[in-house]
Amino acid sequence: MNLRVRDPMQPTDRARSKTFIPPAFTPAQPTLDTHRVAVLPFANFSPDAKDEYFADGITEEIISTVSGIRGLSVISRTSVMGYKGTTKRVKEIGRELDVGSILEGSFRKAGNRIRITTQLIDVAGDKHLWAQNYDRELDDVFAVQSDIARQVANALRVKILPLDQAHIDKTPTRNPEAHALYLKGRYHWNQRSEESLLKAIEEYQAAIKLDPDYALAYSGIADSYTVLGDHNYVPYAEAFSKCKEYALKAVERDEGSAEAHTSLAIAICQERDSSAEAEFEKAIELNPSYATAHHWHAILLLHTGRREAALQEALTAQKLDPLSPMIADFVGIVYDALGRYDQAERQHFRALDMQTDFLAAIGNLISTYWHERKFADVERQAEAYLRISKDELVNKVGLAANYALAGKEMEARRTMAEAEAMPDPTHHGDGLRMIYHIALGELEKAVELIEGEYARGADWLGEIAYDPLYAAVRNDPRVKSILRKVGAAL
Repeated sequence: MNLRVRDPMQPTDRARSKTFIPPAFTPAQPTLDTHRVAVLPFANFSPDAKDEYFADGITEEIISTVSGIRGLSVISRTSVMGYKGTTKRVKEIGRELDVGSILEGSFRKAGNRIRITTQLIDVAGDKHLWAQNYDRELDDVFAVQSDIARQVANALRVKILPLDQAHIDKTPTRNPEAHALYLKGRYHWNQRSEESLLKAIEEYQAAIKLDPDYALAYSGIADSYTVLGDHNYVPYAEAFSKCKEYALKAVERDEGSAEAHTSLAIAICQERDSSAEAEFEKAIELNPSYATAHHWHAILLLHTGRREAALQEALTAQKLDPLSPMIADFVGIVYDALGRYDQAERQHFRALDMQTDFLAAIGNLISTYWHERKFADVERQAEAYLRISKDELVNKVGLAANYALAGKEMEARRTMAEAEAMPDPTHHGDGLRMIYHIALGELEKAVELIEGEYARGADWLGEIAYDPLYAAVRNDPRVKSILRKVGAAL
């Protein structure tokens, strides 16, 4: 319904840390697969507290390096960062993440020297499989990460294929200062506020000045613009133009980067270009454990009408990132699109259990309630939305649509009149207004809004092809033309 502000990336660690609740319904596994690996956040033992970004960055890079081994399934960053500073035992974490092996360690930086201590633990037996200390110069950090990946594969008796070896041995930059700036960029990017995203771009740009061939820094800028556009911090067209510009530069500099191909794929999606599919497939081929590639690919599949395929990709992403509220919510969106509303509700609530202030999940739960005609439940969730967001305009429009769907025309028109009198500093999209007009039988106004959203470059219009709330306008020749242009199945 476009009630949500869709961030295709993962939510911030800071936001999640206050509300992090491991899903109580995760079933205990009789046997845990040792080839499913979780890399827990490395503890920062550096004398300078400002080096926290470096410890987080090392964790993220080790996840990326180990996930390049095809015989392993590696849990994504979002799910493991919730365990930062945890006192939970290995067996408990293993059950929650459904992993059989856990890699943990610590990081210490002093001047140009680093010390990394790490150990691989078998969850079922609670025993060490391998442990190692590394005392190196800062510019040897990539060699350390590569060796850790090889040792993990050896300890778990997983064969490293030639393509895996190329991924493991990759050195993204030979400039340690550029690498430090990149890690600072990742740290700010993960905060997800407008200010932090702009700061991330600044750090990435500084890294590129030192190393113009640093592909991951270009990819980082592309992803930052994706979120800036998705949150309406930067005009949509401008944001995705920048996203494509930097994603292309990333791929030009490293054809073998799954991150770069994923950045390019999401940029191409905004242009409604069919080559986005090939970019996602390339990214997944390069790194089958990259949850973001599976998640974003699922978004493309859903918007082009391939709902069952979208569900399989979304569930794959969830298996790789089981504690991501964003992915849980998207799985709910796909179940909703398939008419499996009970499962959709469970996934939306799962997301809200993990992040109670997750506005997108509330918005998507409201969509599911509309499909089930649970109008009283919508009003209750609208109250929760307003308590968190303070965005009275979106809430008013949503309530007007709810009244219209419930057949309360007088309340609907009164509420919409109140909304129209309010300032709209940020364009949220017209999906809710479309539903309002369709419910009142004002189909011409709804079609005009659809045409306006298409002209704006909105990426959600494929939903019209299958969402029952748009059934009354779906067969309008103008709407059919737009659906064909966005690649939706008719």
